[in-house]
Amino acid sequence: MLRLLPFFLSLAIGLHAEAIRPSSLFIKNCQECHNPKKSKGKFSLSDLSGGVKAKNIDKWHDVLDQLESHEMPPEDQAPIAPQNRKLMLSWVKSKIAQYNASTPSQVKKPLTKRLTLEEYQHTLRDLLGVEHLGTNSPSQELLEDAYEDGFNNNAKNLSMSSYHMNAYLNTARKILDNFILDDQKPESKKYDFKPHYFKKVRWTTKGSPGNGKDHLDLIAPSHHQSIARFPEFPETGYYKITIDAQAIDRNYPYKEEHIGVHKSDPIKMSIKIGSKNFIQPLQDKRKTYTLNTWVSKGSDLGFGLDTDGLKMVLNGNFKFYGSLPKRYPEIHPGIKAEAKKYPNETTAKSNSWSWKYWRGPRVRIFGVKLEGPYYKSWPPEVEAKLIGAKPSTQNIKTTLLEFAQKAYRREVSSKEILPIINYTHSLAKKTSMKEAIKEGLTLILSSSSFLYINQKSSPQYSLASKLSYALWSSTPDTLLMQLAKQNKLNSNANLDKLVRLMLKSPKSQAFIDNFPNAWFELNMLGFMPPDPDLYHYFHRKDLMIDMKNEVKTFFAHALKENLSLMDFIKADYSFINEDLAKIYGITNIKGSMLRKYHFKDGRRGGILGMGAILSLSSDTQVTSPIHRGVWLKENLFGSHPSPPPPELMIEEPDIRNSKNIREALAKHTSQADCRSCHAKIDPWGWAFENFGPAGEWRDHYVKINQGRKGPTSKKADIVDASSQLADGRKYEDIHDFKKIMASQDRKIVACFIRKLITYINGQEPGYEMDTEIDRIVTLSRQQNYKIINTMIAVFQSPYIR
Repeated sequence: MLRLLPFFLSLAIGLHAEAIRPSSLFIKNCQECHNPKKSKGKFSLSDLSGGVKAKNIDKWHDVLDQLESHEMPPEDQAPIAPQNRKLMLSWVKSKIAQYNASTPSQVKKPLTKRLTLEEYQHTLRDLLGVEHLGTNSPSQELLEDAYEDGFNNNAKNLSMSSYHMNAYLNTARKILDNFILDDQKPESKKYDFKPHYFKKVRWTTKGSPGNGKDHLDLIAPSHHQSIARFPEFPETGYYKITIDAQAIDRNYPYKEEHIGVHKSDPIKMSIKIGSKNFIQPLQDKRKTYTLNTWVSKGSDLGFGLDTDGLKMVLNGNFKFYGSLPKRYPEIHPGIKAEAKKYPNETTAKSNSWSWKYWRGPRVRIFGVKLEGPYYKSWPPEVEAKLIGAKPSTQNIKTTLLEFAQKAYRREVSSKEILPIINYTHSLAKKTSMKEAIKEGLTLILSSSSFLYINQKSSPQYSLASKLSYALWSSTPDTLLMQLAKQNKLNSNANLDKLVRLMLKSPKSQAFIDNFPNAWFELNMLGFMPPDPDLYHYFHRKDLMIDMKNEVKTFFAHALKENLSLMDFIKADYSFINEDLAKIYGITNIKGSMLRKYHFKDGRRGGILGMGAILSLSSDTQVTSPIHRGVWLKENLFGSHPSPPPPELMIEEPDIRNSKNIREALAKHTSQADCRSCHAKIDPWGWAFENFGPAGEWRDHYVKINQGRKGPTSKKADIVDASSQLADGRKYEDIHDFKKIMASQDRKIVACFIRKLITYINGQEPGYEMDTEIDRIVTLSRQQNYKIINTMIAVFQSPYIR
């Protein structure tokens, strides 16, 4: 012990005499397990030698985390007196703060980050000023982005390869081909398709009982009916599509539980044009519906029924004949007699003739008319904006330079793109002027200055891009670029107004979709989904979609009302629909639309009771306080629990006779090496034990039996959701636990700030930003932790701008 004392005395040089005391406290409480000979957890007090430095700052933060969480010393050692722990914490924080204040240059600069797939698509959409990039899957060659800790915009994962480069070239050409057309204006034509022009398949029926033969009924989900006489759109351009249609049997005679389509919902028609899908709600009365959209040459056309229902009977595949006629003989008196004509037929074959008896929800089409291609001007307005109405050699330089300024999101000199200008001139001698300039634009869209953010930009233009890609997942608009050029983004007042303005834009839907996905790791939902044999409703109603939308709708509400970040913990409400209500045990909600609902039992409300969080942190048949504890610590506290050391040899106990997860974990943690880690994690997960793998409430565990026809379950032991945290605080259930979580406000808000900085910069902030993050937390607290105010404070931070 004495040989470590000089080390701690050296750390205390320059401090007042009474400040030396923390060193003796560390020696007294920590040296036995953390010395050079016995460095438990791969940590020794000697790792802190010489004070806080770049090479050991992570060790200092580990000490800080252990002290703050009361996870050290372990429960089998003598506890540290509260006043001593406070003194040790204050001392460690002061040493870290001194280091941060003296080494501002150590702050990481944001890495150059490639655009994600979504950012690329949104950027081109806004750059070209179009509704979509085409109906011919123009970006299908581009790879999906990898996720890490919920983020798919992590700079280190957005690499570039020769495959990427070729894919970007091909994609840019394909997109530009969708809007820069041949010189000859195509002739517009009119088409009039009657029901008998549609291809005959078993998923349609012509002439249901009592309805004549002048229509076509679309009855099956996920199937689009095409027109035999119109295999594809002949030219690129605008098309006017007029559909004479009607919703049939929305109030169908079957029980909802057998069909899965809510009678209070409108019946929706799906209009599939190539790779784009347009959804049109239908009225119960016959009506004409019109769609005007830009269509890429070669796209096909199809119509279908859009629903997440019709999968509730038998094995979930949509069938009518096999089950429903037997359940409702009074509705289908003729089907039994007709079935006698086909005594040896399989159910699949019977479906081919039995659909005419179907009385379920369906789309009825009486006719379809098409007109096009047509153009508001010639050449089309997008083409004229890109290359001019009459492109020539004289305007090659101007055209490419103006486009590069917008594409690169900064000022660009003609010298910078001179190779592209020269290449375009040389190409113009071999091919048409239009094709030459189009290839020049392709090279700009395939260059690193377009594909990467934070490259060669001044601080003002860089901040403009950070704002737009964080809040819109797209390129800066004209206002942002003007403010950057005028050097007005340095003003805190301007940033305040700008962030609020940008969040009101429809383009901020990208932030609502993407940031909660990253913050709460929603990409993991479905990685270990509930067992489909035990939770068939979860799968057949696609509840993962509803669960994600619940989180995003709550987040959108928080933004709209500028609520406190602590409402994510304290709220007694969420946004649910009838399908989620069934999982949550609520009976007075009808329809698929999410709406605000106040829970009266205190079990749900806010993020902690949402099905998405409870399901993504579970296994397929059982729940895990370990997974849920890790999720909470990572995504609400911002800490990363360490996995077991790879060299740790654990002899797993026999848990086959364990009645529940608590008994199994008790046997596992009977080993000291396991107990020390689980003591830091499990208490944060036990509170959720009343929630099953699909997020349903349960008072009892279920016992799973594997039978010949799949797993079955029956009621077992009563659930015990109580635990004790490392600091001694106890809770009995989720009600008590939510009160504890409400007291963790600074930690939760700091986690939000860290996640937002990660989202903005494409990399997680290092320890050197802790002082700044703590400053923003304090500022946020003064404003009741309002979410928009906190976001503005982040954008105003010198580490962002």
